[in-house]
Amino acid sequence: GSLLVLAKELGIDPETVKKGGALLDEFSFDQQKKVMSVFWEEMQSMMLYSKGAPEQILALSSYISLSGKQKKLTKADRDKINDAITDAAQKGLRVLALARRNVAKKFNTRESAEIELTFLGLVGIADPPRKDVKDVLQIAREAGIKTIMITGDNPLTATYIGREIGLIESDDCYVTGQQLAQMHDEELSDRLKTSSVFARTTPEDKYRIVKVLQKHGHSVTVTGDGVNDALALKQANVGVAMGITGTDVAKEVADMIITDDNFVSIVRAIREGRIIFDNIVKSITYLIACNLGEVLLIFIAIALGYPAPLLPVQILWVNLVTDGLPALSLAFDPGSSSIMKRQSYINGHYLLSKSNLLPILELGALTAFIPLAFYLIAIMTTTLESARTVAFTSMVLTQMIIIFFIRPDQKMTSNKLLLASVAISLFLQYIVITFEPFVTIFHIGR
Repeated sequence: GSLLVLAKELGIDPETVKKGGALLDEFSFDQQKKVMSVFWEEMQSMMLYSKGAPEQILALSSYISLSGKQKKLTKADRDKINDAITDAAQKGLRVLALARRNVAKKFNTRESAEIELTFLGLVGIADPPRKDVKDVLQIAREAGIKTIMITGDNPLTATYIGREIGLIESDDCYVTGQQLAQMHDEELSDRLKTSSVFARTTPEDKYRIVKVLQKHGHSVTVTGDGVNDALALKQANVGVAMGITGTDVAKEVADMIITDDNFVSIVRAIREGRIIFDNIVKSITYLIACNLGEVLLIFIAIALGYPAPLLPVQILWVNLVTDGLPALSLAFDPGSSSIMKRQSYINGHYLLSKSNLLPILELGALTAFIPLAFYLIAIMTTTLESARTVAFTSMVLTQMIIIFFIRPDQKMTSNKLLLASVAISLFLQYIVITFEPFVTIFHIGR
């Protein structure tokens, strides 16, 4: 696409060129050689045109075209071209080299075809990162997410982009595909701790990096858009394909498709995932604490020689109505402002863990002892039915209070649905203890 735009800017009509010749054959892009070539016939002559990584094209070239004339490619020419490549790459341009060769026939192998080429020139393609990527990378870093750039581009281009987006600070912290091939897995694992840019890599290199990271306990998300990314996308814990530029193969093997091709969307998705995870944990913590409190209330009262403080129908009401509605509303908590500053979301982070155990025990004990205290006072001064009503109502009130302890980093008014569910639960409890026939059904004492 970029070369077609360049051709039009130079006054070359691609359609006219197509009509004036014929594509006979091609050697597709080789990930190792970083070169692709086509055989083109025009005016009864055949030409091989090649494009690819500048260092590879230059290595295959023996001649150079200057002012329309072909001459032998000298060391001085090569030095000048290499300087131009370095200069363009250091400016963040993706550099392509173009070459050709007059041929009398098609060759069956690229080794026999892509030799003694005539170097035509360099094309620098600007592909600047989005302005918001730098800020988003900082958010990801604070969240404990390490971002790694794995690209087939020139190392200088990759490091320039890495600096622009705040991924790296120095120019010598990249690894090339050639260096990568010489590392064993443990050495690569150590290098991954300090390096965030891998340049001139192959799809196999990308796949290997994913495997090594997973081997050492990391959850890996891979982004890609091409057929060559399919291997790594499939291996990753989460494969993310680009919705706009992504190929059908990439989309097929990916777990998720980003419709706007924006890295920012991935970080937003991570934030939403953390909010959902946290809200599920809150709901589970609340429900277990409430049920633990009910069990402790009944167990302790009976152990002290008193009748059960709650009847089965009252327990059923608490579990289905006054527990259920607030627990469901916790799913709509908006998430705390510090959710992307935590680095604890790693493999093995379960819905119920040691960090949840203490809050469950504390809130469960609170849910038990407050109704128990009211029950013991009431049973010594009134009837058993009235004492049970006191325990029943105080249990509901206590549970409506502890739900706000479940979300200490949230404002009380940040979840309107939670406030509504608490209000509804309290209103339903009021109806149960004041209106017939509920008074009879739930054995409410006066």
